Formats: sequence, structure tokens, C-alpha cells
Amino acid sequence: MTRIVRGILLLISVGQLLMALAFCFQLPLATALWPFPGTTPLTYIFVASIIAAAGAATLWAAWTEQNGAFAGIGLDYLMITIPLGILAMQLFATTGSMGMLLFAALCALCALVGGALLLWSRRMPLDRGLRARKCFTAIDNLPSKVSKLYRTVSWLSR
Repeated sequence: MTRIVRGILLLISVGQLLMALAFCFQLPLATALWPFPGTTPLTYIFVASIIAAAGAATLWAAWTEQNGAFAGIGLDYLMITIPLGILAMQLFATTGSMGMLLFAALCALCALVGGALLLWSRRMPLDRGLRARKCFTAIDNLPSKVSKLYRTVSWLSR
């Protein structure tokens, strides 16, 4: 993977995580983008969880340069966006809403990106080497670092 593609994927994943937060907290920026009627606050939280899962997986694969992991991510994008795109097209056909048509077009674009990721990475092995071990080691050491920080803060507050 080139540095440019990796950088783009990192930016996309950060954008996805920010959008997930916006949906979770139901910010007008996010809620205005959701075109489906009958939406409840729980709907936005569910959508946020889907977007966050996709963003976290993309961030992990791009950050650790685990190119083989993009096959699963591409498949996720396909399985999430194709049904939403079909529903949006059906609603466009019955209501004529341009918002539905634009949403369906966005879903089609995301499905194309997912398909491209799947085709590009499906034969790449998962690298179980140094980068992944470094990340897991950092995650494994997190509880001891949090504990040390807690002890320091507790000592300072005496």
C-alpha cells in the first residue's frame, strides 16, 4: 500500500469515528444527513455503532499496515451499504425524494470502495509480525499505565 492510500484511509477512518460521535450525540450535522423517516434516538445510536465499528477496523488495518485485514473491511462496507442503498432507491421510487437518491448514490459509491478493497486485499496474508505485536503490547500495558496514573493522581490529591 502506498503512503498516500494509507494516509487517505487513516483520514477516512478518523472521519468515520468523528461522524459516529456526531450520530451518537445526535448533532444536527449528522441527523440532517440521515434521510429515513421514523427515526428515533436509538436509531442514531445504532447507526453510530455501525460507523464506529467500520472506522475502528479501518483505522487498525491502516495504522498497523495489515493489508490482509482490508478484505473483511471491504466485505463489511459491501454488506452495510448495499441493503441501505437498495432501501433508499425503493423509497426514492415511491416518494421521489432527492435526499433518498443522493443517499443511494453515496451507498453505491461506498459499496464500490468496499468491493475494490475486498478485491485488492483478499489474497494478502495477515502479517502477524512486529507491528501487530507492538500494538498488542501497548494495549496489554495500558492497565498498568492507568493504574500508575491513578496512584500518581491519588498521591497528588492528598
